[in-house]
Amino acid sequence: MQFGEYVGTTMFLFMAFGATHIANLPGASSKTSNGEPFIDTANLTFIATTFGLALLVNVWVFIRVSGALFNPAISLALALTGIITPMRAALFTVAQILGGITAAALIEALTSGPLNVNNRLGSDISIPQGLEHVGRLIDRVIHRDVFDRAVDTICLHARCGESQGHFSGSYWDWIDPVC
Repeated sequence: MQFGEYVGTTMFLFMAFGATHIANLPGASSKTSNGEPFIDTANLTFIATTFGLALLVNVWVFIRVSGALFNPAISLALALTGIITPMRAALFTVAQILGGITAAALIEALTSGPLNVNNRLGSDISIPQGLEHVGRLIDRVIHRDVFDRAVDTICLHARCGESQGHFSGSYWDWIDPVC
């Protein structure tokens, strides 16, 4: 099973790193008039699509072999929730990390120049600004997924006529404008 996870992770990241390396070649990137690198949305779309398709193909191939986790964070989450044993998660994590190293080594060996698959901020964005932006995105996701679903549930109960108990009084003043 761990060998399947290793091979699947290697194949997934080999495809994804290869496409990212190609999209980040010096001739493929755009520059502004003053020579600074410009974020080309066509390259970003190519990279995102390739990652998605590489994951789709490899999950389809390896789902019955190893479960097609391909990510140590997923292995940890499944271990914490009791879906897989901690020992299996540890073995999967080792296999996934080795698969990532192997994929990077293969792309490095098969392409010319250094491996160019890193992330970077725009030239006008500092690291604290980038961290603040990521924090705001996480905050939005939490509020949209947690708070909005809670409000939708309250509104659903209110529309269904469940106005007994805790939905009476001042709650109605809050529920009506939201719904």
